[in-house]
This record gives sequence, C-alpha cells and structure tokens, in this order.
Amino acid sequence: MRCLRDAAHVQWRVPKNRYHLSLLLLFLLIGTPSLRVQGQTVVAQDSATNAAYNAGFGNSNSGTGFGAWSYSGVSGTGVFAGRYISATNTNGTVSGISGFTGRAWALFANPTNSGAFASVARGISNGLGVGQIFSFRWGLNFDSATASGSKGFRLLAGGTNSNNAVLTLSMSNSAQIRANGAVLTTNYGSQSFVVNIERRTATQLRVYGTGRNGSETFDLVVPVSGSLPDQIQWYAHQMSSGGEREPRFSEFQIVQSNTPSPVPNHTLITVAGSFQGWNAAATNTGTLSNNVMSAVVGQTNAYALNYYASQAGSFIFKFTDGTFTGARSPWGTSPLAGYAMTQKGNGGDIPLSIPHRGLYTFQFNTETLAYSVARPLPHDVVLVNTPVKGSLVGIRRE
Repeated sequence: MRCLRDAAHVQWRVPKNRYHLSLLLLFLLIGTPSLRVQGQTVVAQDSATNAAYNAGFGNSNSGTGFGAWSYSGVSGTGVFAGRYISATNTNGTVSGISGFTGRAWALFANPTNSGAFASVARGISNGLGVGQIFSFRWGLNFDSATASGSKGFRLLAGGTNSNNAVLTLSMSNSAQIRANGAVLTTNYGSQSFVVNIERRTATQLRVYGTGRNGSETFDLVVPVSGSLPDQIQWYAHQMSSGGEREPRFSEFQIVQSNTPSPVPNHTLITVAGSFQGWNAAATNTGTLSNNVMSAVVGQTNAYALNYYASQAGSFIFKFTDGTFTGARSPWGTSPLAGYAMTQKGNGGDIPLSIPHRGLYTFQFNTETLAYSVARPLPHDVVLVNTPVKGSLVGIRRE
C-alpha cells in the first residue's frame, strides 16, 4: 500500500461509475496512515480487544503510538495483586460496569491495609504534545472501602515514579474522583466513562468529560510544569476484595486537535474569602471593599482588584465567576505555586496573609491561571477598567 508521499505521484483516472468512485474513496480512507475525524487527527491508539491481548495482559505492545507495557506490584502470602484481561458477560457488563466493548485491562490489589499494590505503565512514543488529547475509557464501580486504599491514573514526565506525575486522578473510600487533589466528580455510577486529557499549552492540562453516572460533567484546567508528559500509568493499592472495586480501562487514543479548546468568556470575576463572608456575588460595588475584578488595560484575560483590607490577619479565598458552581469556578490553590485551578466544594482555598491594614492588589489571569496578591509599593499602579464610571484608576499604597 502506498503512503501519502508516494500517492502524490500517482496519476488518478476519473472513475466511470459510482461503484468505481466508491472503491476509490474507500482506498483513500483506509490508505491514510492517520484517521481524521472532526478536525482531529488520530496519532496513537490501542484497545484491550486487540489480538495481541488474546493470551492475556502481559507486556505485549499493540496498537500504534505507545510503548510496551510494564508491571510493578507487591504481593505475597495473604496479599494479592496483579493484572488481567476482563471480559464482558452476556449482558454487556463486567462486575456491574457497562460501556466496555468486549473486554478491558484490569488490576487487583487486596486486602485492605496489607500493602498490596499493582500498577501498569507504558510510554507515549512521542510524548503528549501541545494541542494533543489523550483519552481512555475508565470503569470504576465501588470505592476502595478504606481511606488507606486507592486506585487511579497518572500522566507522568520522565519516569514512572509517582514524583514524576504531572496529573493524578485518584479515588479512595468515597464517590469522589480527584485531579491533583481537586474534586473532579462526586457521584457514584456503574457506567464506564471517557476521560479526555488535553495539553492546552506547555503548562496547562484540561481534563474533561461526563462522569460514571452518565450526567455529571467535569471540566478542569490544571497548571503543570513544562515537562513533556511521556508515560501513562494505572494503579491499585490495598483495596477491599471484589471485582466491583477493581479498576478497568481500555480504548486509548491520542488525537492532534486542529482547533484548541477556547477559554470560556467571563462576564464577571470576583474574589470571595473569609475576610468578606465568602460572598461570590458582586458586593460593595463602588467602594474600596468592592470584590469585583476589572479587566487589566492592555492584557488579555487578565483581571485585577484593588481591595481595602480593614483588618490584618490570616485568611483564605478563591477567585470565582460570581458563583461557586460555574463550569470551572471557583479557582483555588494548585500544586504549582502562583497558579490557581478549579476547586469545587469545601477546601482547596488559597491562603492569604494580611500583615497590615490597607490596600492590596489581587491579580488573576483566567487563561494562564497565574495569580498574585500584594500590597502595592508607592510607585506601583495597576490600571484597570473600573466598574465605577468606567474610568482608569491607579491605586497607590496608603
């Protein structure tokens, strides 16, 4: 079969009938090394249903764009851990999980508090480049039963040690699935679901999809280091026994997106914290205790707020889009210093130290997620489009 480079030199004849035209279109479709779907090009893929896994879940390499599997585990007398191929039954489910086509890869590690551990990993041949989206189907039914047990996924850079993880999706003894510590989903469900991980920029990952109850959506942008992600890993750690607790995964794909996901438009960005009663809505507008951030002049997606702190002390806060229930709002702390990420529910607040009363400048960029809070020096002026009369104002330190 000719590759596209050779095919460019072939002299094509116009088919004389629809039958020949159909054959030509079929040849062009299957002869193309990368599949193009809705503005995306598939550059890597694999599935547990491939023939390489007919004999079981070993280190065989199948599909395209990924390296061979590797396994690491801890087991022994009374301690059980390993990997296997999980096949669906006659009603299309496996351990109560629906949505897999034929079969999936699976891990087990039990009992609780035993130290049992199992993980599998493989490389991404060319790493996950900017503009690429890695997706996989995940089956998580019951939780791990105890707080010391867990299961999850890691996207890593430079090795398979957990310290190399740039993104960790984890589940322990509750319905919550967390992404780098932030709540991703909160509902139980028996449906397998697709996790999409887009490398939006060199320092941002977007994690999105619909959760395992079939209706809960998630969309989280995570700030990360600029290292190239080049490994994927799934793990299970000292869970209670039973197939319903064992994680399953399949249907890997990496696509090159020709249309990067846009930044949502925000009509309102506010600061809400313990120093103002956790009010995300616009409050005290027209005063120096106003919590509404304004667009920074000459910058894109950048907002600033010159806020008068009436008392000194230690506080916590988040940035919001005017609510605590927005698609990506509110934004709280992240593992990367100086950057925020979506933090649903309680926790994930940004610590704030106010040593002296006076004016403080909050700055936040909804694109880069970079933020800062500082007491401006006498010569520092932050120009913003103030909601009061729409004029430009410069705030100096008291």
